[in-house]
Amino acid sequence: MEPGFDSGDESHWVFGYGSIINNASRRATLGGQQDDHAAVCELCGAAGWVREWNFRAPSGFTALGIRRADSSEADGALRPRGAQGPAAMEGVFFNIRGDASGGALERFDQREAGYDRVRLDPAHLTFLRGSPVARAALNGRKVAGAGKGEKGGSGQINVWTYVPRSAAPPSAEFPILQTYVDVVLLGCLEWGGPSLGAQWLGRTLGWSEFWLDDSPLSRRPWLHRPRHAEIDALLKGAAQWTKFAERRHPEEFSARAGSLRGLWGVPPRSPHFTGRGAALADMARLLGRLSTAPTPASPSSSSSSSSSTGNGPGSGGSGPRDPSRSPGFGGGLGGG
Repeated sequence: MEPGFDSGDESHWVFGYGSIINNASRRATLGGQQDDHAAVCELCGAAGWVREWNFRAPSGFTALGIRRADSSEADGALRPRGAQGPAAMEGVFFNIRGDASGGALERFDQREAGYDRVRLDPAHLTFLRGSPVARAALNGRKVAGAGKGEKGGSGQINVWTYVPRSAAPPSAEFPILQTYVDVVLLGCLEWGGPSLGAQWLGRTLGWSEFWLDDSPLSRRPWLHRPRHAEIDALLKGAAQWTKFAERRHPEEFSARAGSLRGLWGVPPRSPHFTGRGAALADMARLLGRLSTAPTPASPSSSSSSSSSTGNGPGSGGSGPRDPSRSPGFGGGLGGG
């Protein structure tokens, strides 16, 4: 955390440059806050940051991050011919109200575990489209009808972004995931259509041959990837720097990498599947009846032998074995 942060501050704004662009993804973390006054903004090149695939998540994939630009970089996908310094980057600028967020800022910190929250200079942000409240905040005007503390102007609002504590490129163990790319590009399509999606792609570094199409049933994208045709068209259009031709289905990725971490490509469990309850209840009743049924006497056994073996009525023997009590028998059927 950057020194000087005061958790009692009333108004905080965040600039999100990756999955936070997606409205559903961002609002899931915001929680109960009704309006985040979101807008698409551009972080200028003078701020000195570049966006790239550089954060290795503990669960085994590479996420987006930003880092300080290297003055020696000259990526044609990011800069017009002859231009100097890092390019601008687009993202979503949104408000978190300290008096009504219910801990939303802390939830974003938890979501971005492994990243540091650092301050941005509001003067480095340019409003492009979205909430007039965000425009007023960046232009330094009092926000009409906004909550306490929501003012504009450099030094009057807290503007944050998230920077990985350590950076590393994608690898066989930490690939770029198509489901993650989809979340970001769906957000771009929501906010600005294909033009914003193409711009986002052209201003993102670190694309890699380690790119896994981890979507469920990846060879049938229409089942689980909303707007897949638009997204793939954008990726193909930028293939010279995104390395789109290197994207692989799970079995192809495994053959290339020599291993496959996790169960990529397994369809998610249906939240509506409830079909085993009645069957399990019937099995429990059956097992209960078996455990109390008397053991039939063997025709070749005498009463004395029954008594001596301890299997006759009243002998104190164990009776029939209850499978639900057997070692290794799964719970849920009355055993335990």
